[in-house]
Amino acid sequence: MFSLNTSQLRSNPITQRASGFTLIEMLVATALVVLMMTIFAEVFQMASGSMVLQRTIAENDQQVRTFVTVMRADLQKRTFRKVIPYFPREDFNDQGESFNGREGYFYVSLNDPNNASDTVLQMTVDASIKTELADDTPYYGKATVLGPAAAFRSNPNQPESDDGQIVPNGAASSSAAEVCYFVRNGTLYRRVVLLRQPLSVVGSANACVPPDNDTVQPKSAACVAYFNQG
Repeated sequence: MFSLNTSQLRSNPITQRASGFTLIEMLVATALVVLMMTIFAEVFQMASGSMVLQRTIAENDQQVRTFVTVMRADLQKRTFRKVIPYFPREDFNDQGESFNGREGYFYVSLNDPNNASDTVLQMTVDASIKTELADDTPYYGKATVLGPAAAFRSNPNQPESDDGQIVPNGAASSSAAEVCYFVRNGTLYRRVVLLRQPLSVVGSANACVPPDNDTVQPKSAACVAYFNQG
């Protein structure tokens, strides 16, 4: 007679139930992974936004510091030192205390009173003015040769040579200028118009005349080198 051992039946691997993840367990695990990835993405986006914001604030602060430095320098170099209006029937020929310190002009226009960005500030400046905070850095701007290019050799007394460069370089310098600040379409502009102060050309160390002139010869080595290029 055959007897069945139930203990051996339970231990038989063939009869054991196969182990693994059910569909519900897989869905729950997938949902948890997606949730964690979403949280990480939000944290990364917040960190990136904070870095961009801090960098933007730093750039704006740098621009503001640059603007304040430039504008303060212009105000320290203004020729109209005493920003007060002229008195009625004031004698403009009076060089006393009442008229002293009001050379050139200082102009402020509010234009639209309801629009603070429509204000215009314009003034004359002079880098040669000696004040406690002002420096003697000249103003620079664009310049061009007046007339044909060959005219610069025969007549260097023109804006192109005001920066002391014998060879035309498209730039000029001057200690005096007109400076204007204004806003257009949300952008602040600064425009500088140089007031020409010509260099001494004839009969000085900066004299530049063609070397074939029998009466006056070039006075500086730079002039000699320039004319020898031709």
